[in-house]
Amino acid sequence: MIDGVRQSVEDCGLDPEVVDGALEEFTRRLLNRASSEWLQSEPAERIALAARALNKTIFLVNDNRLTREQYIMFALADMMMHVEVAASLARQAAALSAENGPEAEKTCLFSRLFANETAVLVSGNILKILGGSGVFDSEQISAFLAETSHAALADRYQNIIPDMNRAADIIFDR
Repeated sequence: MIDGVRQSVEDCGLDPEVVDGALEEFTRRLLNRASSEWLQSEPAERIALAARALNKTIFLVNDNRLTREQYIMFALADMMMHVEVAASLARQAAALSAENGPEAEKTCLFSRLFANETAVLVSGNILKILGGSGVFDSEQISAFLAETSHAALADRYQNIIPDMNRAADIIFDR
């Protein structure tokens, strides 16, 4: 937890370790990860990383009184929607994965692709918020990016082309 967020949490009379643990629990519950082996997979981890980074960004935005900035609020809303949809799609893919049929394959594939898109969207918006607000110096930005595993989020386009090709094959019945 970066100092600004930690101080804000402490100012509210909360234990920062408890808040950090609550964010982890939120992420687990968002995905309901215990219900399926598929939800232990890489796409689910991408969504979990994105959800955790989003939660920490919400705290940071609130702590620094950036909630008055319209673009920032729209970016947060967009990230929230993407994380919720990605988690829902992951749960649907997990429910179908036991069937091993064409519908399950398609849903798992599109869930992976959407998880990638969500991770990249969240990482890009975090950079825009931190850099574009003019509130944070480069050290604060670097610390926050490290804390939110930004490199892992931004690295989500690796090996995505085979999945995109497979999606095109499914869509066009090839």
